[in-house]
Amino acid sequence: MLFPFRVILLLLAPLCALMVGAFVMRLNRVSASIWGQQLVAGLILTVACVMIGLRQRPSKDGVSQAATFISAVAALVMLIFTLLHPSVDGVRRWISLGPVQLHAGFVVLPVLIILAGTVARSEGSRARDFIGMSIAIAAAVLAVQPDASQASAFTVGVMVVFLQRTRASRTEWIAAAACVGASIVAISRPDPLEAVPHVEGIVSLAASAGRVWVAAAMIALLLLPIPFVVDSLKHRDHHEGLGLAAYFVTLCIAAFVAPFPVPLLGYGLSPILGYFVALGWIMRTAAFATRTTTLKARDSAHEV
Repeated sequence: MLFPFRVILLLLAPLCALMVGAFVMRLNRVSASIWGQQLVAGLILTVACVMIGLRQRPSKDGVSQAATFISAVAALVMLIFTLLHPSVDGVRRWISLGPVQLHAGFVVLPVLIILAGTVARSEGSRARDFIGMSIAIAAAVLAVQPDASQASAFTVGVMVVFLQRTRASRTEWIAAAACVGASIVAISRPDPLEAVPHVEGIVSLAASAGRVWVAAAMIALLLLPIPFVVDSLKHRDHHEGLGLAAYFVTLCIAAFVAPFPVPLLGYGLSPILGYFVALGWIMRTAAFATRTTTLKARDSAHEV
């Protein structure tokens, strides 16, 4: 069983950002229905992550070939559907699920980074080639949307995953090149969307609330990649850990360069969902590693 104290430590990263963001919004008279949604979504997903981390039923470290295929296809379908969604000033980054609009990139790109990391240790060359092609297609969609922030963060995350390998496949390097090209195209295209104060401008709102809140916001953002870095240091073959950390760090940096959403600190259900999907994966693999170690220790004790 994953020790509860470690579960709590891993969950501090998103909870700090959610709490600081909610307080900053409240101090700046943002509607309670907005920051309340943040906290409710965060609470529900936190409980889900705790259940994953404390789950006792054995599960394997990795993703089956069928699950890899289904996850990649679902991610691509969500991204492609953004191009069919009505545009906002020529920008297409969202899909509608009933009354809820999701920013598809925030939700599915962490999944593709996870798959890029896991296929190397659990699947054959066909699965690696398939994920490589999926990554290239996803990058092309990001360029068409366009979404410079997500394209850049995705490129950095994917490159970090591939560079950790002793030998990446030709398809994977083609995918990496496609990501770089898509990033250049996305960055070169104008982004006509204006910044929303409690989304892209949340750090400015923190500054208006005082120096303490600016410091709290910076610390909260610095904490976001920590769970993924810890996982990568503990499990050296988990290349997706550093990839996810690089992805979220790049998103945070991009928000200071141009008016892009600030993950978890600013308003947005999609960044919360995407982050907790990634964190849930880390919880799952950490729990698997802990159970495996425990079982080996018990087997050794019985042999003695």
